[in-house]
Amino acid sequence: MKKWYWVTVLLLSITLISSLTASASSYSTAGSHEKSLQFLESKGIENLGGFGRSVTRGEFAMYIVRVLELPSMVSVRSYADVQADHPYYNEIQTATAAGIIQGDTATGKFHPSQPISRIHMVRMLTNALDLLNISPKKTTKPNFKDTRGVSADYTNRITMTYSLGIITGNPSKNEFMPFKPATVAQSATFIMRFYNVVEQEKKWYSVANIVSGSYQIDDYYSSFTAAKKNTEAGQVILYKDDVYYMTSGVAYLKQAADMKLPNADVMTLSKGTELHYVTSSNDTVTVRIGDVTHHYKQKEVVLIPDGLNVPRSYYTMDGDKFVHFIYQHIQKQFDAPYTIGKAPAFAKRGERYYSVDSVHFTTLKGAEAGTYYNYYQWLPMRTATAYTAEQLDAMIHSALVEAEKRGGIYQHALEKSKLLGLGDVLKEAESTYKMNAAVLLAIALYESDYGMSAVSQRKNHLIVSHMSELQQAQYDTPAEGLLEMTAYLSSQYVTPSTANMAYGGVIGSKIAGLNKKYTPDPFWGAKVASIYAKLDEQFGLVDAKQNIRIAFVKQSKKPVSLFETTNGQDIAFTYNRFGFPVAITTISGAYTKIVSDDIRLDHVFVPTTMLQHVTTSY
Repeated sequence: MKKWYWVTVLLLSITLISSLTASASSYSTAGSHEKSLQFLESKGIENLGGFGRSVTRGEFAMYIVRVLELPSMVSVRSYADVQADHPYYNEIQTATAAGIIQGDTATGKFHPSQPISRIHMVRMLTNALDLLNISPKKTTKPNFKDTRGVSADYTNRITMTYSLGIITGNPSKNEFMPFKPATVAQSATFIMRFYNVVEQEKKWYSVANIVSGSYQIDDYYSSFTAAKKNTEAGQVILYKDDVYYMTSGVAYLKQAADMKLPNADVMTLSKGTELHYVTSSNDTVTVRIGDVTHHYKQKEVVLIPDGLNVPRSYYTMDGDKFVHFIYQHIQKQFDAPYTIGKAPAFAKRGERYYSVDSVHFTTLKGAEAGTYYNYYQWLPMRTATAYTAEQLDAMIHSALVEAEKRGGIYQHALEKSKLLGLGDVLKEAESTYKMNAAVLLAIALYESDYGMSAVSQRKNHLIVSHMSELQQAQYDTPAEGLLEMTAYLSSQYVTPSTANMAYGGVIGSKIAGLNKKYTPDPFWGAKVASIYAKLDEQFGLVDAKQNIRIAFVKQSKKPVSLFETTNGQDIAFTYNRFGFPVAITTISGAYTKIVSDDIRLDHVFVPTTMLQHVTTSY
């Protein structure tokens, strides 16, 4: 009895110890799996089931694409069983284009919902390693007793991943179980090990071509310098899925940022602003807007190469008009389009054109299309409108009729708008401060939401109502607010001798004019000009028919003096900055008579050689 008693106790003890060991092992494995799953989550991959659930072929392709942060690519091959509405369609397309998956060439199918076997998982991983030019420095053949019947190709792939530490199999049984479906736990572990191998090699830089609007990766490199040495014209350098270098294109800001101007000045650009790309390094991106060049850090911008099939702001013809579609990169949506005015001569129907400054235009592939100066956008504000106070009131009424149709805050605009009856005040502002009344009306309509914004209703703000430092002011009447703000614009943005923010007395853009410093929105000037253009067209193009000639003061190494007479001695004032648009009155030999930006004088004279004439469209 004693003998059997102790044998029983011993067996129970062994069983208990085995159970505890197995339990400890399972907890260890669970902990390891948990770490792997946390890694997947950090890469935006959610586990949609337990550790033991089988992973599908489509799902594992998605794992690789997202972990490598491959750029979206479009494959020339398609699968009969992978439609555009498949949850992993984009990843399967990208993986196919990259050569990570091939599918069944006989049937033309991929079988995305079929559980992936461990050996097919190894195939995908080794294809990805080949894409990255990663191979083990020393190979070690595993002693798996259950892989001796597989093909030589698969044997080599198993050896490759085993040598890199991606797979280990079951060491206690010397088994790999190649044809067994891979579980979530196993897939997560393999993917994490795969990522660690890539991270050790640091081959995150790739050189890619743009084919039919999509990336086609050419090769991977361990540094930006190595990639740059192997980049040809038209190719791009990617760091994971971010563009770090390209031949041409645009960059847009991830956040609002300043851009340095000459004389230690700055202009502010809004989040999502598109900028002309110049060049880039591993750390910085050089961009330009107008005549200003600036350097941002790579992390501050997103680069979009010319020819890439992704949304961008663009212009197109509608009839004889030029329409602007602004894409908000941060919100991933287009704003409602607006018509700027008459289309430029270079525009063709059905074509899209691109510009970061509303003046210089290119095609999608970056070829120069032409320049465009909208008459209303570049008309100097010191000129006078040909419209009377009564006609301006009629314009206001017409604008409010259109606004009421949109509903929302514009309901009852014809009764409550703060712009009603301000025709006489607009003409008074024009006479007193020499600021074009029609331009002021267009600004007021845009800034005050047609006189219906909260700040215009409460505080009688109609212009510069977006500036926080000026929103504190309370005006007794809209007329008072309009006159005060006209005086402010005149002194601070137009008069060269006193204005610290004067970059030209026009509505303008980020090239010159009010728009340069007045607001971060790079297309504020174009939007205001579109209102002016629409009203002028409705009322017979009275202002356009004035056909005021416009020129820009050329760049110079020293300040440009403007004179009271043609003797070249009586200096009226000086342009300390360049690129100012001016309104030409008379060209007479060495000097050209222009409308004065300083309200103390009606006209001044500038050396004719200092002017660059432009052709405007209305």
